[in-house]
Amino acid sequence: MATSSTPGDTGRTRDDGEEPIEELVEEAREDNPDPTTRREAYELELMDENRSEEGAQAEVDKEE
Repeated sequence: MATSSTPGDTGRTRDDGEEPIEELVEEAREDNPDPTTRREAYELELMDENRSEEGAQAEVDKEE
């Protein structure tokens, strides 16, 4: 059973079929080695999906 994601809750599957924020963060990290470019790509993806507010607090810039 899928659960709805709330702002700041990045690991849950969404009822509407959208990728969890954490998956968008991971894709940005894999595709963009530069932290500034990574953040920009991530934010553009959020804007394209109308999810900017939901993903604003994600730690995209940090190296893992």
